[in-house]
Amino acid sequence: YLGRAESWVEASCAYDDPGRMNCVPVAESEGGGDGLRLLAPLTPDRWAEVRDALVPQAERLTRAKRTARMAVLGRSLLDAMRPDTADWRKEGFSLPPAAHFVVYRRSPPPVRRQAAGTVAGPKITTLRFVLAGKPLPLLTDAVRIAELMKETLMSHEGRRAGVSWQISGHDAPGSHQHAFFLPEDADDDGHIDHVTVHAEAGFSPSTVAACTAVRETWGGDFGTWRVVLERCGGRETLAAAQVWESVTPYLHPLHAKARLGPEEQLRRELADRGFPAPCHVERLDHVEIAKRATKTVAFRRWRSKGGLTQPDTRGSFWRLTFDEQVSGPMAFGFACHYGLGMFRPAP
Repeated sequence: YLGRAESWVEASCAYDDPGRMNCVPVAESEGGGDGLRLLAPLTPDRWAEVRDALVPQAERLTRAKRTARMAVLGRSLLDAMRPDTADWRKEGFSLPPAAHFVVYRRSPPPVRRQAAGTVAGPKITTLRFVLAGKPLPLLTDAVRIAELMKETLMSHEGRRAGVSWQISGHDAPGSHQHAFFLPEDADDDGHIDHVTVHAEAGFSPSTVAACTAVRETWGGDFGTWRVVLERCGGRETLAAAQVWESVTPYLHPLHAKARLGPEEQLRRELADRGFPAPCHVERLDHVEIAKRATKTVAFRRWRSKGGLTQPDTRGSFWRLTFDEQVSGPMAFGFACHYGLGMFRPAP
């Protein structure tokens, strides 16, 4: 491998077909696409020039320092690429001395979007996945797992038939019609073992087929878990209850005002999403996770994506009581599509 141990790269060698290359240095490109600033080794000739300029500086150092500096410079270009990051940083280099940045231009891949609208045939609105691995992620990291599941499904779907708006959320025809990614701790041990993906508009057969092929999450630096589609179906697969309690913190989406506090905003969201008005709303001090009282501050309460407006950074827990059985899923507030503001039937 090259670089960090988790920096997996899939590559192939194209000897006689330059047309296969979709990423070339800016100097060789004809414009268009996205600019990528990448670290690349110097050419052997250029490295020889740079080394010749650095060696006299090293010779003026004490013996011990000179030995350390020459170990970083090496004798060949390959030698200069081998030292660890800590070694060349200790010698005062901000970059590996045999490397420089090159701006590449990447051609955007073709994107095929499914037309907005409802899916024909029996509507599949809910996909439930099982997670496996040791250790499983904590329920307090629900928002991060939800983000990883979305990235994973977008990647699998994109390889097959293009990413649908139901999964991506881009160009969705209505508010909250695209997918909610809702992590679940089914055995109440404090760890996420399932993820439910629900889109009111329904998923197409190609989306379901792509989800069936998923075998693991794309974890990046957070982690990777095995995953398999356990079941899919319509709203009949969802839980219904008269009393619902918070699972993860509810972060009110608007700035709080005298007559628009967290409770008023939660009631407004219920009405906007077509739920009946609750007969009783109670604020909770904590939730029980693995038989432990857990406060909002124990949860990850922000998205990985930067630049988002987040009026509420602390969050709150609630119990909602209705006059009748109400079907889920229930998730409201900031990042409700990513595991925050989740509710479950009260035990």
